[in-house]
Order: sequence, then C-alpha cells, then structure tokens
Amino acid sequence: MGSDITQLRVLQIIGTTDADEVNCSALDLHQGLSQRGAQVRTLALAPGRAAGLGTAVPSMAPTTRSLSAHTQFRREQRWADVVVLFGAAPAAAAGITSIRNAVPTVMVLGDDAARWRDAPVPSRAIRVVSSAAAVVVDTDADADMGPRLGLDPAVLRVLPIGVTVGTVVSPARRRAARDALGLDPGGIVAHLPAARTGTGAGTSAATADGDAVIAAASGLDVQWTRSGVADGAVVHFGGADAPDHDELALAAADLVVQVGEPNATPPRSLLVGAAAGLAPVAPRSGSGDLVDDTTGWESLADAVDAGAEEIHRRGAAAAVRVAERYDLHASVDRWIDLLASVAQR
Repeated sequence: MGSDITQLRVLQIIGTTDADEVNCSALDLHQGLSQRGAQVRTLALAPGRAAGLGTAVPSMAPTTRSLSAHTQFRREQRWADVVVLFGAAPAAAAGITSIRNAVPTVMVLGDDAARWRDAPVPSRAIRVVSSAAAVVVDTDADADMGPRLGLDPAVLRVLPIGVTVGTVVSPARRRAARDALGLDPGGIVAHLPAARTGTGAGTSAATADGDAVIAAASGLDVQWTRSGVADGAVVHFGGADAPDHDELALAAADLVVQVGEPNATPPRSLLVGAAAGLAPVAPRSGSGDLVDDTTGWESLADAVDAGAEEIHRRGAAAAVRVAERYDLHASVDRWIDLLASVAQR
C-alpha cells in the first residue's frame, strides 16, 4: 500500500442523488481519496426521488436516460484520468457515450453482481464491463463473476466497503439524543436504517420494508428510531442549525436492525451502526463476518430478551470488529493502489 495519487483526477458517477448505500459509499470514497491528495469529482446522472444527497452531489440531467445525461457524461470524462462508475445506470450511460482514447474506467458492481449472476447483463452495461480496466465487487462470494461476464479473472477485484470508525456513542450522548427525540431514557431502542440499495424501487419501497420490520416486532418492548425521516431539503434561517436527525437517531439507539434482503456482505448502514457501538441484528448469511454470538443477534426478540447490559457489551465488540475489518482508511488504501495502477495503463 502507499501509491502516490497526488493530483490524480478521479471522476465518480453515481446513478441518482438518493442517499442509498451505494451512493453514500461513493461519497465516503470521495472524501478518503481527496484527503490523500487526489482531485475527485462525484456527479449523479439525475436527481433522486428524495432530498438525499442533492446538496452535496450535482446532477447532470433531469433523468438517468435523458440525452443530456449521456452528452454531459461525455464532456466530464474528458477531464478525468480515471472514471469510476457505480452501478448499472452509470454503466449504461457510459456504454453509449464512449469516446476515442477514453481514460481507463473502473466499474463497481456492488449488489448488481448478485442480480447479474441470474439475469442477463444489460447490453449497454456489458460494453463497459467488457472494456473496463477493472471491475470491482465487494465480497469474495462474487469473485467468481469473471466468466459470467466474459472477463479475464485478473480484471475482477474484490474491495470490501469501509466506514469511518472510532466514534462509539457514549452513555451521555445516548441520553442526550433520547431527550432530544422524546424517547424513554431507560428503554431499549432499535435503529432502522434506510434500505440497502437504490436499485430503482424508490423511497416508498424502502419505507415499506422498514414498516414491515416494525410491524413484525409489534409485541416487543422496544422503541424505534429511523433514518431519512427528516426533510433534508428544508432550510432554516436564523438561529442555531437544527440537529441532524440521522445522527440523533443513531446516537439514541442500542441496536441497529438490517432492512431489506440480505446479501453476502454487510450493508454500509449496518456497519455504520456497529461502528458507533450499536449491536447489529441481521441474518448471519447477510452480514459477512459481522454478526455472531459475541457481536449481535439474528433475532430482535433474542436481543431484547438479553437486556441492555448484554446489548451494550455486544455493541462494543461489534465496534471493535468493524475497526479491525471494515475501516475506511484500509478500504481507501486498496482503492488508491487500484486507481494508481489503472491510471498508468
């Protein structure tokens, strides 16, 4: 590790400005690369369905399939030394806007890897995949996707996602957050993140998934906090800034509960919660090596039955595991080596 990427120009393209797992991970990478000296631009093809990341990420067009998205992408890629595409929509846009002598492209499959294992890869996307300098998956379980996509195995890289570690919620911070949200200071609180990915199902589907989790736990003595319920588009004039709802929702909780279908790797939101000292509740099959009998539970009922002391004990162990295996700094190091090698081709 330790490649020099000072002044390397990296263009990242995400599908929309929705604050889903893939897009938030792209912003994590943007920050990490920028701190190491790279020049990074992250753009969305089009606005999302909610306020999301709209204030942080410019949109290139009204919709992901509009002509202006394709033409603007063509202009933007001329600036870059390396282009990183996150998901199917950016790959499709790139597939019809390729230019002569284009810079190297890195394609990040994410959850598309599992979907494309059983379904045809879109023709526009396959053009990018087949010519990409590297194709990135985030788990060893998808490391065999090369033949499925017609790729040389050397092109496929496994780069696990990372999250910021080191800030575990203190008891005092938990009490203050609960007071701000009007929650019982002595009860058990479970945090419900947003849905795993922005695969096109939209905000309403993500809300429905969360509602189903809460309904299934209706008989349990547990309070809930949720991500994304505050309107990020609201601007307050005068006085102190309003507290960030998502930060309060996370700080007030003891547990973080996975939402949506499990995959072979833990979702970013589960890792963020665990890094803050929240004990994760998730299927072991969908949480990588994060959840076991020392760090969390598969059943919310079992977690509630164990009580707050055991929950906090396992939450502390989960935070240590995230720091050991999913540290954003280590993830950025791996990305730096990949981008530096790709840019030299």
